[in-house]
Amino acid sequence: LIETAATEALTPLYSGTSEAAITRKSVNVEGEEEDFDPLKYFAPAMAIMFMTFAMAAGTRGILEEQQNWTLQRLLTTPTPRWVYMIGKLFGTYASGIIQMLILLVVTPVIAVLLGRSANVWGDNYIGLAVITLAVVGAATGVGVLLAAISATPRQADNYANAILVVMAMLGGTFVPVENVPVLSLLSNVSLNKWGLEGYTDLAINNASIGDILPAAGVLLVMTVIFFGIALVTFNRRLDI
Repeated sequence: LIETAATEALTPLYSGTSEAAITRKSVNVEGEEEDFDPLKYFAPAMAIMFMTFAMAAGTRGILEEQQNWTLQRLLTTPTPRWVYMIGKLFGTYASGIIQMLILLVVTPVIAVLLGRSANVWGDNYIGLAVITLAVVGAATGVGVLLAAISATPRQADNYANAILVVMAMLGGTFVPVENVPVLSLLSNVSLNKWGLEGYTDLAINNASIGDILPAAGVLLVMTVIFFGIALVTFNRRLDI
């Protein structure tokens, strides 16, 4: 009897002819039904995460130059250390901007090929430029800071693998964390959270430039703090 009942219940489910007992619809504040495209969330989430790893890899060149004594020879010249650091920062920053621009262009093409909407990032191009400049700056600052606190390139890689993955998790890269009390609070220290917030506001909520300025401002503050700590740390280490 149990086998017969189970067969009658499961056969329509496996064949796809049964009606779902529970359905979910996304609606806005006016009660209008909306279609949520996960690509608008996970495209920027993954783009930011991979970009942070690229920035960390770019700044590890400082440690390689230190091992080869190239850095020490540079610092014996009248060139101030902050000039050298800014030069490294600018080169890495430029590569991060190029990487994000490629993703901004390629992602809509992939979305169309998958039969999705091409409007993955929204149509506020000035807002996209603002949040992109800000999030790449913060990621570059993190990369320089990781290089500053590391003794060797291998150690920098280990720190990057651990710290950047934790930042991605706290920032909601893999799953949203804004509804988890502790994680939502800790996520505020992650640049991934603020970058993702800016991108999703533009793509999903059609935010204006003013709406994303708080997120961009936090990222700018992070950039200054990370770079400042890195400069102080290098000055203490490179006493030659």
